[in-house]
Amino acid sequence: MGVVGVLRVHTLNISMKRVEFERIIDKYIAGKASPQEVEFVNQCLDNFQNGRDSWDSSVMGDQDALGRALFLRTDRRLSSAQKPQVRYLKWFSAAAALLIFLFIGIYQYNSKEGQRLSQSERFKNDIAPASDKATLTLADGSVLNLTDLKEGEVKVENGIRISKRNGQLEYKVTNDQSAKAAYNTITTPRGGKFVILLPDGTKVWLNAASSLHYPTVFKGRERRVQLDGEGYFEVAKNKAKPFHVEADGTEVEVLGTHFNISSYAQDQNFKTTLLEGAVKVSRANNSIVLKPSQQARLSGADGSLLKEPNVDIEEVMAWKDGLFRFKNAELKDIMQEVQRWYDVDVKYEGNLPEAQFTGFISRKVSISSVLKMLEPGVGVQFSLDGRKLVVKSAEPK
Repeated sequence: MGVVGVLRVHTLNISMKRVEFERIIDKYIAGKASPQEVEFVNQCLDNFQNGRDSWDSSVMGDQDALGRALFLRTDRRLSSAQKPQVRYLKWFSAAAALLIFLFIGIYQYNSKEGQRLSQSERFKNDIAPASDKATLTLADGSVLNLTDLKEGEVKVENGIRISKRNGQLEYKVTNDQSAKAAYNTITTPRGGKFVILLPDGTKVWLNAASSLHYPTVFKGRERRVQLDGEGYFEVAKNKAKPFHVEADGTEVEVLGTHFNISSYAQDQNFKTTLLEGAVKVSRANNSIVLKPSQQARLSGADGSLLKEPNVDIEEVMAWKDGLFRFKNAELKDIMQEVQRWYDVDVKYEGNLPEAQFTGFISRKVSISSVLKMLEPGVGVQFSLDGRKLVVKSAEPK
């Protein structure tokens, strides 16, 4: 991390270099901290949560940068471990000073044994995170389950070879003379995701509960596909054949670029975000051109296109990078993503908190881990019954 700073914890009357603070956090995460170090970290958490300390960027540096670094370090450690020894978590809402403790993935359990058992009972039927699951509908109407297919060739038809390689679907033209365009559709369920390499070399990452309709070979003067849900596109450059994506009555035109489209029908919140290159977004008689880090979205009032000049790319691309990332998000927005990623139906009971929440959580963990992270900060209690997730207001203490 290189940058050195000082963390002041008034109640402990301690000052230390930031590198020392990180070292203690690392030991805490690994379960190797001494009793004094555990007490120190717990005191830090309590101080920030209760507002007794604030994040001093002039001393500690950029809290987002430090938070991301610590999160990624911990995430790699957890991914490589067969049985992660994560012991604590706190989820902190809105207050930016608290984000670092969310990034490093600390669990918080209530000290009462009875409440621990209650939580264990509520999450006894755990659910794994989304995995590579999809179906492929061929031009003749037949449906292939890509999840169960082994690596290798899937089908050869009309001069096109379709294969599953390295966990992704690939299209290659084997005979230009006999290659004929036919339409295929790849669909991911809730709890699924998939990567597809189109015949022109364009690569598409499909999020959960999404589908892509496309030709098996791009003929004519353009390349055109239809998206429902969310997808990230890395379009192969071809100035002679513009690439078009149709989604939710809106069209995105590119020559060669990287961009993300979110067009879930249930969200009623179409968004196109540009990472690299340039795109033209059109709807009805309205069109706008985006530059990198800009976003086109629909106005809630009349459905016209609006341009956001400077969006948080990391927030937009968190799903592809294996993260839930929320910034001033309402509870139902968070639950919408949880519902799609873990294939659950959400039911709400009682009056829900109206606050907005900010933070990171890994998408690589089971749903119980995510719910345990969320409970303390969002002020609700979760319970799983099969694929039904009940969300109700936490009882007053």
